[in-house]
Amino acid sequence: MSVITISREFASEGTYIAQQAAQALGYYLVEKSTLEKILSQYGFVQFGEEYESAPSYWDRLDANRINMIEMLNRVVRAIAQHGNVVILGRGSFAVLAGFADVLNICIQAPLAFRVKRVMEQQAIIEPDKAEALVKESDRVRANFIHSWYGVDWDKTGNFDLVIDTSKVP
Repeated sequence: MSVITISREFASEGTYIAQQAAQALGYYLVEKSTLEKILSQYGFVQFGEEYESAPSYWDRLDANRINMIEMLNRVVRAIAQHGNVVILGRGSFAVLAGFADVLNICIQAPLAFRVKRVMEQQAIIEPDKAEALVKESDRVRANFIHSWYGVDWDKTGNFDLVIDTSKVP
């Protein structure tokens, strides 16, 4: 497989898994900072903000936002053409859907497991605060994917492999 995309739920350890997979395979890891750096070279310095926001109907018709997403898609496809790469998030599974030599992986875990992990990692005492953080992150990711690619991020059928890190550490 020359390209692996890894999508992950917040606090599912998907970032760690992507790093380890890239290192073990000798692949280049492309993550948020890599894509933001490339996009900023083309003038799309607000991509991070865009990803974190929930675009309204009118926002999705904004020419600058459309151009930014089209550029993101071009960058992801260009990176995939080089091969031997692990692409972490940013809708890469949707951009590369149907491409040969692409393995789309989703890393997930039950909400309670992820809340516990966030509480431990971020020293959050109140479970409600940790749960709100996890749910908000999931909402942002799902909204971005659904708004721009019209697919449901949490549907396992969009992936070739789904790993539950509460069962497979």
